[in-house]
Amino acid sequence: MFYKAAKKWNIDLDSSWAIGDRERDCTVCKVTGCRGIIIGEIEHFISSKKLYYSNDMVKAAKIIIQKQEK
Repeated sequence: MFYKAAKKWNIDLDSSWAIGDRERDCTVCKVTGCRGIIIGEIEHFISSKKLYYSNDMVKAAKIIIQKQEK
């Protein structure tokens, strides 16, 4: 489903982000290679090279901007 939408809408999945409040919201990252941010409590978050943690949307936006500049 994600690949079909990416192709139809010309979405670069390597540059895309998934944002959710649970780790399962970012399971798409494992399948597509996009990065993800979990908004919420850190004790339930499993660290990964493509998953980041933020406790609010402003910090999440800053992470995305910082990582896109590299």
